Amino acid sequence: MYHGHYEYGQQYGQQPYQYAYPPPPPPPQYWSNDSYQSSHHNQRQPSPHPTQPSPHQQPSPLSQPSPHAAPRWIEEPAPAPPPGPDFLKLVDSYRVILDAFAPQAPQPQMDRLCDAASSAAAILGGPDEEAREREREREREREERRLEEEREREREREREREREREREREREQERERERAEQERLRAEKEREEQEKAKVKEGVDKKEDSASTGQVCLGCNATSTPEWRRGPLGPRTLCNACGLVYAKMIKKRLKANSGTADASSGDSSGEGEEEDELA
Repeated sequence: MYHGHYEYGQQYGQQPYQYAYPPPPPPPQYWSNDSYQSSHHNQRQPSPHPTQPSPHQQPSPLSQPSPHAAPRWIEEPAPAPPPGPDFLKLVDSYRVILDAFAPQAPQPQMDRLCDAASSAAAILGGPDEEAREREREREREREERRLEEEREREREREREREREREREREREQERERERAEQERLRAEKEREEQEKAKVKEGVDKKEDSASTGQVCLGCNATSTPEWRRGPLGPRTLCNACGLVYAKMIKKRLKANSGTADASSGDSSGEGEEEDELA
């Protein structure tokens, strides 16, 4: 009895614990290499505190596995793929060779390449660059229109100044014509006055010349306030002699005519006297 129990315990102790634990889940197929290595490393890293199996997971020495149960084997994880080449280390390793054999383009070709790159960047700049270019074009057009309007206003101001100068010249010419007309009228007036003065002076000279050297036929007087008509014509008697001559004519007419005719003779005599006096 004891011997059988000992053999069963020895047989059970020889079996590994892997039959008691379930197998770990297989790694996913689409994990990256780094995540797979980190998870694999975490799985293999031992815990600082060993975990104790739970009471329901501890194998009971009295329990006997079923003879028909299939053994459960732990699936080994897939081997990690080899790490890829480190390109940064390769570039650093071949840097000396790449720098030594780098082709050096001449400067004109580099300038052409820079111009081509700038043109391509301007063409392929996208909607923002096209919008900015259109905005710059509109700004240039507005600036040109503003300059053209400014030039047009300057030309209009110049034409206005020219018209003002023309009007000023016309006003100056009008003033010149007015001054010339006034000078002409003044000259004509002065000439008329001079002519009148000359005519008056000539009449006075004529009268003076007529009176100068004249002698009264009655009394031989050379000066008298007024010369009267005498028997020899007008301006032949002095004033006193002319009055005496007029009275003699009246008396002669009264003596020759009757009384009725005397009155008419007197009136006629007065008329004759007036004619003589004139």
